[in-house]
Amino acid sequence: MGGESHPLRFGRIWEFLGSTRFDRKSETLRTNPTLSAKLLKWFYFHKMSKFQLCNMARKSLSLENIQKALYASWSKDTCWPGSWNSKNPAAGHCRVTSAVVYTLCGGEILYTLIQKDPLFTHYWNKLSDGKEHDFTLSQFSKNFVVPKGKKVSFKKVMDAEQIKKSYPILLKRVKNILFQN
Repeated sequence: MGGESHPLRFGRIWEFLGSTRFDRKSETLRTNPTLSAKLLKWFYFHKMSKFQLCNMARKSLSLENIQKALYASWSKDTCWPGSWNSKNPAAGHCRVTSAVVYTLCGGEILYTLIQKDPLFTHYWNKLSDGKEHDFTLSQFSKNFVVPKGKKVSFKKVMDAEQIKKSYPILLKRVKNILFQN
């Protein structure tokens, strides 16, 4: 498989599963504080790969639910310094949000330079189905057109000290909302 490894798909799949359970009826993963031995045996018995398992988890995540979880999770401690605006909570959250969405859904992260005063960057996601989705587009005016973006690595997005601090906070809040019982 070419390209960059998805952090959830390969590196941290068992950490993710440690807080989930499989629902046979709906074939989705649901929150559970501990991963039972029965669940592990079930996965081994059915010879499910980590990739198949991750795809099942993604099916249970709708973009609408992710958007709602993000809106409920954004705060002053998760946004870019000096950007917090309670009337426009998406402002200052594009970089960290794109990293969280990448962790949950895979795909790619895109960025562009916005030619305003001051000059700044904007980040959003291109999901594995090829469609671009900008969860923080609401920070701009309705007629604002985001310039064409370029692919950026997850590692590069995580380079900023602010993102290293805000990413785990936002990811935890979003996961708690998405995977609550």
